[in-house]
Amino acid sequence: MFIIGIALYIVALINFAKTPLNEPIVKGVYKISRHPLYFFHDIAFIGVCIASASWIFLFLFVLYNRLHHITAKAVKRFCLEKYGDVYPE
Repeated sequence: MFIIGIALYIVALINFAKTPLNEPIVKGVYKISRHPLYFFHDIAFIGVCIASASWIFLFLFVLYNRLHHITAKAVKRFCLEKYGDVYPE
């Protein structure tokens, strides 16, 4: 799971880097997820939790996931302001 998560995280980063700043990102993995960087990071982190068999890592994952949720809400507000009606579509 870790390798799959990291590989797809890199793909999402490449999609992010190739998109001009004045356009919303709608290509690649962004077609299927609005926040693929968070999603694939979480997949990799779950892989670490499983491989380590550590409850501490699992607790940290849950805590970090809550931070991702707060950040994603802020990003959504920013994108709605910046891109208007194009963003939800």
